[in-house]
Amino acid sequence: MAAALIGVLDLKIGAKLKEVKSEGVDVMIAIDVSTSMEAEDTGVSRLALAKQSVQRIINELDGDRAGLVIFAGDAFVQCPITTDYGAIKLFLDGITTGLVPVQGTAVGRAIEVCANGFDPESVAAKMIVVLTDGENHEDDAVSMAEEAANQGIEVHTIGMGSPTGAPIPLYDRMGRPRGFKSDSEGNPIVTALDEATLIEIANSGNGT
Repeated sequence: MAAALIGVLDLKIGAKLKEVKSEGVDVMIAIDVSTSMEAEDTGVSRLALAKQSVQRIINELDGDRAGLVIFAGDAFVQCPITTDYGAIKLFLDGITTGLVPVQGTAVGRAIEVCANGFDPESVAAKMIVVLTDGENHEDDAVSMAEEAANQGIEVHTIGMGSPTGAPIPLYDRMGRPRGFKSDSEGNPIVTALDEATLIEIANSGNGT
C-alpha cells in the first residue's frame, strides 16, 4: 500500500535550475580624490568621510550591483559594476588623493564615466552617487547630469566638507604633517564646500 501511494503521488527529489528575473538597482559611486579632499573640516579628512559614507552605502545593498569611479581633473573606473561587495571594499580601501595625477574637480567627466559604466542590457534602475566638495569644477557638470537623466539615470550628490571651509594640509613622504597649502603670498588656501553647484547638479539629474 505504501509503495502504491508513493507511485500515485509521483514524488520527485533533487534540484533543477530555474531562471528568474531580478530587478534591483545598479549604482555607480564617484569619489572626488582631488587634494582639497584632504581638508579636515568634517573632523576627519573629507576623503576619509567619503569612504566611510560609501562603506555604509555598500552595507545597505542587497543583491544590487555597484561600481566605483575616482576623479579629480579626470575620471577613471576604479572597480567595474559588480555584486562582489568584498571586491568593492578592497578597492575602496586603496583610494587616496594621489591616484589621479590631473588636479581639479571634473564632476561632469565623473558623471560621464559612471554613465558609461552601466550594463546597457540591465533592466535594473540606474543611479549615480557623486561624493565631492564640488570646488573648482572645471566642466559643465549640470548638462552632463541632465544628459544622464535623459537616459533614465538618476544623479545624486553628497557634499563633503563645510561651507566655511578649511586649509588643505600637506604631508611629507612619511605621512607626517608639514603645514598647509599656501598661495603665492604665503597665505593658507582655504577650500570650502560648493553647496549651490551640487544642488544644481542633483536637480538636473532628477536626484537629491
